[in-house]
Amino acid sequence: MKDLLGRPMDANRAGNLFTPGFGLPPHRLVGREDDLRELQDGLGAGPRDPRFTSVIIGHRGSGKTVLLSEIRGIAAEAGWVILRADATTANLQDRIDAEIREFANPAVAGDLVEERSPSETTAALHAGPVGLSRRLSKTVHNTRSLTKKLEIIGNHAAERGSAVLLCVDELQAGHRDELRRLASDLQRLTKEDGLPIAFIGAGLPAMQDTILRDPKMTFFQRCHPQHLAPLPYPSVLSFFKQTIADAGGSCDTATLERMADATDGFAYRMQLIGRRAWTISGAPDRPVDMTSAEMAVTAAERHLRTQVYSDIWDSLDQIDRHVLRVAAEHGGTVPRSTLGAAVPASASSLATRLNRLRRLGVITRDADSPQADVRLGTLAPLDFVNEQLEEAASLESGASAELAVSVAARRTAAPRCGRRLKTKDAYCILRAGHSGNCRSR
Repeated sequence: MKDLLGRPMDANRAGNLFTPGFGLPPHRLVGREDDLRELQDGLGAGPRDPRFTSVIIGHRGSGKTVLLSEIRGIAAEAGWVILRADATTANLQDRIDAEIREFANPAVAGDLVEERSPSETTAALHAGPVGLSRRLSKTVHNTRSLTKKLEIIGNHAAERGSAVLLCVDELQAGHRDELRRLASDLQRLTKEDGLPIAFIGAGLPAMQDTILRDPKMTFFQRCHPQHLAPLPYPSVLSFFKQTIADAGGSCDTATLERMADATDGFAYRMQLIGRRAWTISGAPDRPVDMTSAEMAVTAAERHLRTQVYSDIWDSLDQIDRHVLRVAAEHGGTVPRSTLGAAVPASASSLATRLNRLRRLGVITRDADSPQADVRLGTLAPLDFVNEQLEEAASLESGASAELAVSVAARRTAAPRCGRRLKTKDAYCILRAGHSGNCRSR
């Protein structure tokens, strides 16, 4: 077997079934059976069921896009019309429109174009006293709006006893005006008119503080929220065991347990560790052993620091980072009362902030009680937070040293003339004892 560059592909590379890429389908879908069943039941129940329009909410790498792909596949097998798009860039409506043009049934293709009645114009040509005129007629075609197109394919699907599924990924990045337009259309077509146009969106928890609070997007707020929890430990352990076995490899129980423990229920980390461990060990010729697993865990964390943790850290403000600093100073877990005394914020403001940080995955709580201890979360591990704080302190120290040098230089510089000029509040900036006239600049 050869790769795309024509090079021989050894068994190690060909048999690696772990897929650590955002949105890449896993070899086995584990730990999301209940989420998938919930969405599937909602789609089957029809437009009046709240789950017929759902929003999947989860951290980066939690499996949102994979779950979205799974539910699309189920709907496609049932004969539904599938429309898929993402909101990462502008012109979301254009991408949905392109999906309609590509997948529209020929029976409705003509209905998607509105034909106007023929129009006539008169063209005249004059040459001296002689004049010629000609009546011209043409038919004007005008493409229907996206709202009308959705209505047409929704009605067509209803007549066939089927439905339409619109999936929009990366909702948190959507342009506000475009999402408002889409929300308004779906509210009318699905909820008010009862057309079988299902919607499943997916996005990061950050949208709970933006899109899902926008008073002009009440449709999204009424969608069923499908929150993705960390993968259960037994599911992760089963995934490692079965994926390695399916690829012809082997791994002892202690090593499997070590890798499962290290994932912390994070799907993306699970794939990273599995792929690295398989490659490092030389599987399937050699078993995936503890040494390979430990090296894989280290490599996975290094990758996550640059690809996931750093992006989240950069999005935090100074008070957010101060919360994490206090938690780090207490070894990763801090009593709520201690945190309240250390953070410059009111009790209500701090409570709101902690809820947001928990949604971002950078902290977690041992219980739902307001006084429960606060711990650093999966996406802000203690070692990473300490590194960021040390780097910030180093930069501040360097800036302070540079400022001190600058101040000292100014103090030792030659004194200025300082003579008051006729202009109000103006003084000479030249050195003392200068020749010629004074000047202020």
